[in-house]
Amino acid sequence: MNIQGFAICVVLLLFGRNEITAQDSTPRSGTPGTGNPGNDNCCTDLEENIKIVVTEMGYRLEDKIEELVSNVKRMMKKMENLEAKVNDSCTSSMVMKSTSCPVMKREYETLVEDGVRWRMFWWYKYNTPWPSKVTDVLQDVYGACDALAPYCFGRLPTDLLEDHAELLARDSNGNILRWKFNSNNNVSHQVWLAFHNHTEGQILHGQAWNPKTITGKGPVTKQDSFQYRSQNGVKSILLDDDNCDCLSTLSIGHGLCGASHQTQYTKGNRFGVEPLYDPGCNGPSSKNGLFLYFRDDNECANVSCPGGTRCVDGIHTKICEKISKGSSSVLVG
Repeated sequence: MNIQGFAICVVLLLFGRNEITAQDSTPRSGTPGTGNPGNDNCCTDLEENIKIVVTEMGYRLEDKIEELVSNVKRMMKKMENLEAKVNDSCTSSMVMKSTSCPVMKREYETLVEDGVRWRMFWWYKYNTPWPSKVTDVLQDVYGACDALAPYCFGRLPTDLLEDHAELLARDSNGNILRWKFNSNNNVSHQVWLAFHNHTEGQILHGQAWNPKTITGKGPVTKQDSFQYRSQNGVKSILLDDDNCDCLSTLSIGHGLCGASHQTQYTKGNRFGVEPLYDPGCNGPSSKNGLFLYFRDDNECANVSCPGGTRCVDGIHTKICEKISKGSSSVLVG
């Protein structure tokens, strides 16, 4: 086909063969009186070829789009896994030596009680509706929560040492209690395994692990029993005198009693927290608030960093970090 014939075919395809041929029936280089059927047959072949090519291109384009979507999904999954690993590892003092570690979304609240600085790692604000998707009151690794969220079911930082760690609890009634972990105390150790190692367990009438009362009222009896297990679909916690709801200090999630729960003490499917002072059998409720802290001494308090750097306080660590963005840090402790 010459260039002129190709141009005629394109025009016919674009504007419609019938419209043009109806207006021009003058015989040309085809069979006489047929409105140039030579070009018409040619255009029909060209039209079919174009359809085949376009269809094939469409199939290939669909394949490429599917491949691209699949690659994007894989990349997003890898980034999510990487972010989770970085967030978890950034609680480690080893990682604190590098500025490549991202800062937490917001720093968790700190306070000074009983002459010691404490950092919050778990909280449930009073009058917060229980989140229906939560199935574990210790589901979050340390640092995973937004500090402004109404609740955080966090665990203790991984690099805390059991026999050097302490726990502070504050409730919405103004009671504040303080415990010191002790690996030689079987109840204390079971609590540690739950909050630090995320390990379920239960101990009945073990060694008493009583808190120091800082403000308000403390337990009315010895705290020698603990359990962390699932009840009514939620892994819950109870620290008390007999593994059964009443006279507790820590009661989080759903009410617990033995291997189940007792409706005479707490209603079924009612979730929340209980005040630290429980002289009866109140059970957890979303109307209460509870905040848990670990002892977090300020290692920067007596540190003088070189010029152009600032002290960054970690968990049992401290670094002098260059102020300019992207530069490395100098370990000072």
